[in-house]
Amino acid sequence: MNIRTLAVALAASVAAFCGYATDYYVDAVNGNDANSGLAPGEGNAMESFAALFAKYTIKSGSVVHAAPGVYSNKTMTATSGYTGKYRVIVPSGVMVVADEGPEKTIIKGAPADGVAQDKYGCGTDAVRCVQLLGVGATIKDFSLTDGHSTDYASGSYVGAVDGSAGGSSATRKTYVIGCIVTNNVAGRAAGVYRSVVIRCFLGGNRVSTTGCDVMEGAAYNCIFGDVLGDGYNACNVYGGVQYSYVNNMFYGMGSCSSGASAAYPRTLYNSVILKNAGDGNVHFTNCVVHASKGSIDGGSVSISSDAAAKLDANWRPLRDSPCVDAGSSEYYTENFPSALAEDKSFDFLKSARIVGNAIDIGACESPYTSGGAFAWYVNSATGSDTNDGMATNSAFRTLAAATTNANLRSGDVVHAAAGVYADGEVADGGRKFRAVVPAGVTLLGAGAAATVIEGAEDHVNGTAETYWCGADALSCVKLNLNSVVRGFTLTKGRSPAYSGSSYGGALAASATGNAAYAVDCIFTNNFAGRGAGMYGGTAVRCRFWDNGVATTGTDVFSGRAWNCLFGNIVKTTEDSVYGIGPYVNCTFYGNGVVTHDANNRITNVWNSVIVGKTRGKNLRYVNCVTTNTLIDGDTNTISMAEADMMLDEKYAPRKGSPLVDMGNARLYSAFPADVAAALAKSDLADGQRIYNGTI
Repeated sequence: MNIRTLAVALAASVAAFCGYATDYYVDAVNGNDANSGLAPGEGNAMESFAALFAKYTIKSGSVVHAAPGVYSNKTMTATSGYTGKYRVIVPSGVMVVADEGPEKTIIKGAPADGVAQDKYGCGTDAVRCVQLLGVGATIKDFSLTDGHSTDYASGSYVGAVDGSAGGSSATRKTYVIGCIVTNNVAGRAAGVYRSVVIRCFLGGNRVSTTGCDVMEGAAYNCIFGDVLGDGYNACNVYGGVQYSYVNNMFYGMGSCSSGASAAYPRTLYNSVILKNAGDGNVHFTNCVVHASKGSIDGGSVSISSDAAAKLDANWRPLRDSPCVDAGSSEYYTENFPSALAEDKSFDFLKSARIVGNAIDIGACESPYTSGGAFAWYVNSATGSDTNDGMATNSAFRTLAAATTNANLRSGDVVHAAAGVYADGEVADGGRKFRAVVPAGVTLLGAGAAATVIEGAEDHVNGTAETYWCGADALSCVKLNLNSVVRGFTLTKGRSPAYSGSSYGGALAASATGNAAYAVDCIFTNNFAGRGAGMYGGTAVRCRFWDNGVATTGTDVFSGRAWNCLFGNIVKTTEDSVYGIGPYVNCTFYGNGVVTHDANNRITNVWNSVIVGKTRGKNLRYVNCVTTNTLIDGDTNTISMAEADMMLDEKYAPRKGSPLVDMGNARLYSAFPADVAAALAKSDLADGQRIYNGTI
């Protein structure tokens, strides 16, 4: 023992023997009852609770720390309350806590020897788990199991925990927190008697009559499972006063029973009840209750099946669960024990108890709020598709998992961390994508320079001459109505074939009326029969170059664009865009520019710069500057040499350029109203779009 450890131990020893509040330590695996119990670890901790409490008079405010292990050695004998043997008897004001939680730390009672089979081990020499001897006595974060009462009859109480010394059922002030209470047996109260139970799981306990899990106590943020019993009234909870059972989850064979006359009904608040509700005089207020399980009142919701509660595997309400924000925060906050204020803010899973303005119904708070948008997270480097995607440290790995998440709703944003997303696929419409963005959802990257979505070539069905387009090729993204992809480079996207009937290399947004948006994206090295960059949809502040098609519409086919830059294309039929448009305040440069729409429909190009050749017919330039010969019907458009346009290396007009203030702001006002208004105010370089009314 080093000098520092020795000093700590000596100080603890003085405090212990002088009766001060201090910390004590037991260790069922490495401890020894000959040790001091005043420091953790081998050579310091004691083995059993019985030896520790026999050696010291442990005062209120002290904490007894238990290392992982099974505490089934030695007993203490109660002389008040429910007398008999216990593994530990906790004095008033003292906490006994398992430092590493209930999965690793077990207090185990014991059946009596030689009792009849129908007594289930209950008998005179049986061992219960814990007695809480007075006000403030607390047991925390243990598994409490195999506790047995002294008889299996209605007059014999307590299998696991006796808290009766902490006051009557109306003034209970002993506490069971964060425990797993299971496989205990008693005539009544096999789990907990006359204590406040917080964030516990209780299930698989057995009684001969009633009150299987909690009797004449209270419970907050607890989950109640199956009960075992021989009596008709076997049930999870029994007795207690108003406000006794708040924000709990009942899913077992029995849920609740009142044990009260009609004049003194018991009420469950903010709870989910999926199974049998027991006998009469039970009221549900702000609960979600299976329709066949009892009388429903006080703003409760009736459901037709367990599945209708819409809870996930951890009992958290899903996005569209009737439990979300449906509880009454008042019942919870005003009646939660004041002595346990630090526990009030945590649900069963130790997550934040109230998210948003209202508490959820049940033991677990949903991460969602009713009607609100939600942020999801994906990270190709550190994420996992087995995560829930609800935080940066529990992000999905692939865009496929993130965008097919069943809880995704319109208005949500999926945040993609910087990285390359080249794994995962979603089948949709007979083809494959890295992501299919649901209607109204935004897929948001960390900027196009840092966040890349890669499609995939098909080297089985494709050829080098067809740029490896084929049935098993992957495009990057499919957008649905009012969905958005923003801040990505989309590359290596391939359509299922390299022919005029196969559309969309990087992005497909068909059947949206162009109400699907690519914003601040780069499209490069994508190939398709048509629309190697985008098929359908609207591009805003995007850059296109080095894409290629078999027929037409290299960068955008049957779409529209604002504030976009169109560069070189892989030489095929030599055009950047195809379709009615419009293409507003864009710059076209490179070896191909625009082409016509079929059937004599007009392709509209407004407030744009066209450097390079123009192919096709039915083009209408309005307030444009072009290096080409003007086309009949053009309005307020001039032709000039590229040098006279005075463009910088980024194709922006320099000071003194004739392009400055030449545009028509009214034409620009056609900017889509359903795109964020802030985007309309800025150009491709995120600069101010309109100065003093001119563009």
